[in-house]
Amino acid sequence: MVIEISVAVIAVAFLALVIYLILLTVQIRETLAEANQTLQIVKKHLTDSDGEIKQVLVNTHLISSNLLNKMRSLDSIFQTVSNVGDFIEQKTEPLREEAIDLAYSKGKYSYFNQKVLPQLSKVSDAVGLILMSMKLWKKFNNGR
Repeated sequence: MVIEISVAVIAVAFLALVIYLILLTVQIRETLAEANQTLQIVKKHLTDSDGEIKQVLVNTHLISSNLLNKMRSLDSIFQTVSNVGDFIEQKTEPLREEAIDLAYSKGKYSYFNQKVLPQLSKVSDAVGLILMSMKLWKKFNNGR
C-alpha cells in the first residue's frame, strides 16, 4: 500500500511538472511572438528613416566641405595681414632704433619715452592700417 501511495504521489508530481512546463512553453511562445512583432515594427521604422538619415549625412558632408573651402579662402587674407605686419615692423624698426639712439645721445630719454615713442607708435599703426586696408580691398575686389 505504501508503494501504491508513493507511485500515486510521484504521478501527481510528474503531472504537475508537465502542466507547469506546458504553461511555461506557452508563455515563452507568446513572448517570442511579441518580440517578433516589435522587431518587425522597428525594422519598418528603420527602413523608413534610412533615407532621411542618409540625407542628413549628405547635408552634413556638404556643409562641412563648404565651411572648409571658405576657411581655406580666408587663409590668403590672414597671410596678407601677417605680411603687412611683418613689413611694417621691418620698416619701422630702424626708425625706432635711430630715434632711441638719438634720444640717448642727447640725454633726453625720458622725454623720448613720454613724447616721441607714443607718436611713432601712432604713425606706425596708422600706416599699418592703411596698408592692410589697401591689400584687403584689393583681395576683396579680385575675389569678385
